[in-house]
Order: sequence, then C-alpha cells, then structure tokens
Amino acid sequence: MNEAKLRRRNYLALSTEGTFFTTALAFLDVNAVIPVFIFTFTKSLQLAGLATTIMLAASVVSQTLVAPYVKSIRNVPKYITWMMFLFRPLPLLMIPVLFSGLPSMTIVFIFLFIYMLLFAGDGLVVVPWLDLFGRTILPSHRGKVFGNQQLFGGIGGLAAGFIIKYVLENQEYSDAKRYAIIFSCSAAAFIISSVAMIFAHDLPHPVTPKPKKNWHYYAQLPGLLKLNPAFGRLSMIRILSIVTGMIAPFFILFGGGIYHLDASQISTLIYLQITGGLVGGIVWGHISSKIGNKYVIYAAQMMGLLMPLYALALHFLRNSNLPWQLLMPLVLVNGISMGSWMGVANYTIDIVDEKDRPEYLLLNSLITFPLTILAFIAGIVADKVGFIPLFLISSSTAGIGIFLARKLKSPAQLVQEHALLSAVPTDQ
Repeated sequence: MNEAKLRRRNYLALSTEGTFFTTALAFLDVNAVIPVFIFTFTKSLQLAGLATTIMLAASVVSQTLVAPYVKSIRNVPKYITWMMFLFRPLPLLMIPVLFSGLPSMTIVFIFLFIYMLLFAGDGLVVVPWLDLFGRTILPSHRGKVFGNQQLFGGIGGLAAGFIIKYVLENQEYSDAKRYAIIFSCSAAAFIISSVAMIFAHDLPHPVTPKPKKNWHYYAQLPGLLKLNPAFGRLSMIRILSIVTGMIAPFFILFGGGIYHLDASQISTLIYLQITGGLVGGIVWGHISSKIGNKYVIYAAQMMGLLMPLYALALHFLRNSNLPWQLLMPLVLVNGISMGSWMGVANYTIDIVDEKDRPEYLLLNSLITFPLTILAFIAGIVADKVGFIPLFLISSSTAGIGIFLARKLKSPAQLVQEHALLSAVPTDQ
C-alpha cells in the first residue's frame, strides 16, 4: 500500500474509531451520566467525584506502564486493536450486577472497579494511538480528524442523549433497567469503535529493543522539560486546567440541588451537555484547523473562567424565583469545553520531535497525575461545605491559565525563534 493511500485509509479509520468511541463515552459521561447514576444509588457527591479521579488515574497509570515499550511495538495497529477488544466490552458486566439484588453501595463500588478497568485499558492504547496518529496523519489533517471524531461522535452522542433521556424519564423502568440499557448501548458503541481500528495501518518506522531497565526510561523524562520550554509552559497550563475542571462533574448535581429538579429536568440537562459535546467538536476542530491549537487552549481557559463565575451568580440568586432553565447555558458550555483536550494533544504533537513524542505524551500525563484526586476532594468539599469554595478556586486558576495561554507561541513562531537562536554566533 502506498503512503498516500495508507494516510487516507487511516484518516477514515481513526475518524470512525474516534466517532464511535466518543458516542460510547456519551453513555458514560463522567460529567453527566455517571454522577447522576452514582448519586441516584448513593446520594454521595464524593463518590461522584471519585469516578472522575478513577477515570483519570487509571488511564495515567496504565500509560506509564506501557510507555517504555511503545517504540518496541512492531505492529502498533494490531496491538491497539487487541487491547480495545479486550477492555471496551467491559460495561456489559454491569448488567448482571444491576439485577443481582446487591446493596446499592456495593453496586456502585463494583461499577467503579469496572470503570477503572475500562479506562486502564484505554490508557494502554492512548500513547500508541497518538504515536500512530502523529506518524500517519498529516499535520494539516490532524485537527480535521479530531474534529470529525467530535462532530460525528457528537451526532452519535445526540442519539445517545435521546436514549438516555427517554430511559431516565420512563417511569415504568426500574433504576436497574435504566442503567442496564445505558451501559449496554455504551458497550455496543465501544465494540464498533474496536472494529473500525482493524482497518488502520502503519508506516515504516524504527523499532527499538525492549528496555531491560525501565527506570532508565523514567529517569530521562524530567530532563525533557529543560529541552523544550514550550512544553513546560503547556504543562503549567494543563495543571491549572485540571484544577479549574475539578468542578465539571458537579454542575448538573449543583443545579439539581438549588432548583430541586425532577427526573425529566435532570435528563434534559444531561441531553444538553451531550449536545455541547457536538457543538464543541465543531468549534474546536474549526479553531484547530483554521487558526491553530494554541487558540483552542486559550479559548478553553476562557470557558473555564466563565463557568464558575456563572455558577456563583446562580447560587447567590437561587432564592429569586428565577427559572431553572438558566442552568442550560452552564451545562451546554461545560459540554463544549470537554472536547478542548484535542488542543493540548495536537499542540504537544506540533512542538515536540517525532522521535521523542511518546515520552512527551507520557510526561504530559505524569505531570498532571497527582491532580487526578482533585475531583474526589471536590466532592468531599461539596458534601461538607458546599460549592462556593470550589467555584472560587476554579475561577482563580482559570484566570492564571488565561494569562499563561496568551503567551503560548505557534509552532511556526517556535521554529523561527529556534532559527534565530541558532544563528547567534557563540564565543570561541
């Protein structure tokens, strides 16, 4: 297969895989469906936050374990496909659990364990997938691939949202039946995404022997920050973004508390947030392709500031007999912001050398790993003292993130800067 044909084939395969993966995640939306599921069974905000922590931490840990071996994988598409078929059908295991008659708290803890395995499996393919993506998709098409995933995955998400809304509002269904349907649909979309990956191929690339001492691999990672100051700036923004985003799983539950929403209104907000994912796919893909990934990052910081400020205003006006529909813009923007991760991924690929790409992608995850617990801590704070401290912290870190994001440079500017530095004569 010639290179041009392979790139076209991968463009379609990776777009399709990501489309169904995004659709599947809509059924397991960690900022909408999962918090509502957990709160329905346990009435616990901290367990709702724990789901986010588990999702992020499990992925990072497995990325850390597989990263030293990425350059040793001879057939990257085959490896990715096998991992997907092994882990992505896991939500089906929740069906017998939901009808088992076990205590509600036990059901939720079993779900959290399955959720952990699901995203641990995803972590095993993240770095190889991005490495394959960066090698076989032209830079001019990378934003389009992510945009396709978000756009068509968003359309699939709208269908998912319709199903979720119908199921949650159906009074004839028990909670067990409602979430059995939702988890089954998620597994079906995950399996289709795995099938799409079968059609991906790789370009010739150097394959290195498996490292004998992994600690050498990990020991080199901190030094990469000094070699690439642009990546260091990006990492600081990423850290601030995680602090800002620790409140993302709670907006629907926050609104349900201050407006005393019923099941129909909650399901409407879930559907609206999923709709935001579709809008985000269009917005972020357009910004990435037309004006650059640094502007995706900057715009995401702006949204990160507006959301907690808007939520604070709703909190202080909660006794003013204002309509509950004022929650809709907040939830919609929260859905839009979730897709902004493509800016970080694409910007990282833009500013690092291909030979060092797996290490930088892993380093990006490791730097933020300690902060994965923030969503769980945020749930504890919300349970104990409410949301106001969380909204204040979130808006503060977003403000700092905006300041730093303004200073990001485009890849062309970085190349020009490097050329000017290289042209400066050194003293003999």
